[in-house]
Amino acid sequence: MPRPPLTLSADKIVASVHDRIDSRGPSRERPDREALRALLSDALERSPADETSISWLEVTRRQVGHRWPDNGAGGEPRYKRDVQVRVLEAGRLGTFRTEASSWGGLERAIRQAMAHARTREKIPGFPHLPRDRSPLPELPEIRDETIQGMSADRARRELETRLDTRERGHLTWGDVRLAVASSHGLSRFAVATEIRLEVASGPPGTAGYAARATRTLDRLPWETVIDRARARQGTEEVGSPPTGESFPVVLAPEATAQLLDVVNRRSLTAWDYELGDTFLREFLGVQVFDRSLELVDDATDPDGLPFPFDLEGTAKRPVAVIEHGVPRTPALDQYHAARWGLPATPHACADDDARFEHL
Repeated sequence: MPRPPLTLSADKIVASVHDRIDSRGPSRERPDREALRALLSDALERSPADETSISWLEVTRRQVGHRWPDNGAGGEPRYKRDVQVRVLEAGRLGTFRTEASSWGGLERAIRQAMAHARTREKIPGFPHLPRDRSPLPELPEIRDETIQGMSADRARRELETRLDTRERGHLTWGDVRLAVASSHGLSRFAVATEIRLEVASGPPGTAGYAARATRTLDRLPWETVIDRARARQGTEEVGSPPTGESFPVVLAPEATAQLLDVVNRRSLTAWDYELGDTFLREFLGVQVFDRSLELVDDATDPDGLPFPFDLEGTAKRPVAVIEHGVPRTPALDQYHAARWGLPATPHACADDDARFEHL
């Protein structure tokens, strides 16, 4: 008996073609803003979930070194795409991450997120997926075409011209594109560039170090960074620490930033709070640091690396993290804020987590 003819819709045929493309690895083609908006809108319209949110993150980085290893990068661009799909199905939140850039890849990601949602508990009073329509903060220019078009040869020439024979340096530059869309009509899109200069002056062991990162090339203070590294160079003889019960220690701003970053990543994230691996679970609102310690996360500060919204599309704003030595809040996305009955902060990031990024 002959088999009935196989009928395939146009969508199934397109998805099959995309499946074959995705199976060969993620494409590095970057759709322009309108093509990306159309792709995300189409995926949201076709999603069978109660609610759907998609965040599309693309990062391109390049690095060269002068008398300093560049970790094998050699100025070649390193590209990464991270697409996070979040769905709300029957009151349960599910997530899935992919590198796919096609409609077929997004469709599979949505269904995987729905499967994940079925394994999670329902949270009473759980809020809808983010629908923040607050105006985005007014920021200085965060995208620099000069940085986007900078070649490895030009970056090397900049380092060779500005550094003398006693010095070595790194120059890292690139851009990030973030788009957020949801079934509530929330749509955000931004492109930001970044360039980071690191300089070490003097022989290893006693070299002075300084670094600075900015969004635009004209804001990068080359001479200030180089002079600071030169001023911090130590003597060839390292002395013994003073004797006695205590003595003052002065940290460079870069060292202070790195120390606070360790505290941030080990104690202040949403997952740290969720797992109880942080002092905040017991001492939120209690003075545990010196009263002189003030810590603020502010992605609107033009002297930092400003950015207008997080991976949930929530508009950025200054958030007091520690006031007069008193911890006020961990970083919280919508999910973890609902679980713990705390106000959400605009710091959602990948891996279903939240983290302060502009301390």
